[in-house]
Amino acid sequence: MPTSESTCWTVIRAAAAGSPADREELAHRYLAIVRSYLGARWRGSALRDDLDDAVQEVFVECFRQGGALEAAGDGRVPSFRAFLYGVIRNVARRVESRPARTAGPLPDMPADDVTQSRLFDRT
Repeated sequence: MPTSESTCWTVIRAAAAGSPADREELAHRYLAIVRSYLGARWRGSALRDDLDDAVQEVFVECFRQGGALEAAGDGRVPSFRAFLYGVIRNVARRVESRPARTAGPLPDMPADDVTQSRLFDRT
């Protein structure tokens, strides 16, 4: 196992166990990825205004008691990258399903999951 992957899983397991320093490290490592994905997903829509709240929700979902990181920390997740992508998409869908706070519907744009997943990988 490469050292960087080992170190990443070490941080993930410690963050799942509640280590404040490792939670901060995990958030520092993945903040730009979460923000970039959601920003691209909501480009040109009113949901762009919810970006900061949604980014925070992703990390709350990860760090809460019984949250997403506990599954990853227990070794039930073979790929953290794919797992995190799923957490981000679930939070995005939850935000998108909320009643709109602004006037007007979302722009009618086709879903482009392939492009969004490539953006996620590139970031």
